[in-house]
Amino acid sequence: MGNAKETDALPNLLVVGAQKAGSTWLHERLAAHPDIFMSHPKELRFFGHRDKTETAQGITDYKSEFTAGIDKRYRGESTPAYFWSHDPNSQYAEDLKRTNSDIPSVVARILGPDTALVVSLRNPVARAVSAFYHQYRAGNINANDSIRNRGHRWGIIDMGFYQRHIEAWLRCFPAERLHAVLFDDIAERPKQLVTNLYQWLDLPSEVGDPNLQLPSNQSASRSANESPGAPLVSLQDIRYLAQLYEKDIGFVEDYLSRKLPSWRSTELDDYL
Repeated sequence: MGNAKETDALPNLLVVGAQKAGSTWLHERLAAHPDIFMSHPKELRFFGHRDKTETAQGITDYKSEFTAGIDKRYRGESTPAYFWSHDPNSQYAEDLKRTNSDIPSVVARILGPDTALVVSLRNPVARAVSAFYHQYRAGNINANDSIRNRGHRWGIIDMGFYQRHIEAWLRCFPAERLHAVLFDDIAERPKQLVTNLYQWLDLPSEVGDPNLQLPSNQSASRSANESPGAPLVSLQDIRYLAQLYEKDIGFVEDYLSRKLPSWRSTELDDYL
């Protein structure tokens, strides 16, 4: 690959999300493989911005992030917001102001349909709660807010409509190019998850990653209700979200041919 064309510096592997579902951990595990180069920083956020994707300079700058990996079989980055497809009719996405509203089609046009795509899915109720407290820690939410009156911001709720987002990617890419993993398996069976991921990429699966079972930066929402000054998530909030995501949970179960009973819990203790 020493004589690779300039276009070969573009990535051929993306971790596209979802937010608060283990993308940092996946990025690190992929970077641990000797045949994969992953960007630093992790989130380049290139495909969300028309001023980057539609200009020669923007594409040149993007390529420069991967020149160090030109001799690797895979070059990749991980931007969780790529997973988030825009629906102007959604009451939960009123502040979504991306310049590129259809990211999958832009990715397909620039990188091509053979790009390897990895998506990590988490119980959408737990993901929304985690995102809510993430925004609290970022200073965007205060103690008087609730997940129901602020959930329309920053994708807190909208990111959990998995059927819409997955179908947006499948309209632009063959199904075999999208590999879905579960946040549950990152916690419970990380070695098997990574082995399956490497095998899907047609790479040797024995890497000896010393950090395989170490947690990454997944900020837990557990005990957040007990923190002084933190907003509260109530049982009513959990039930509201569970009903809101019922269709999407069923879609994921069908898509993965796997039952996910823990995703249907409405017990407050399972989320805090």
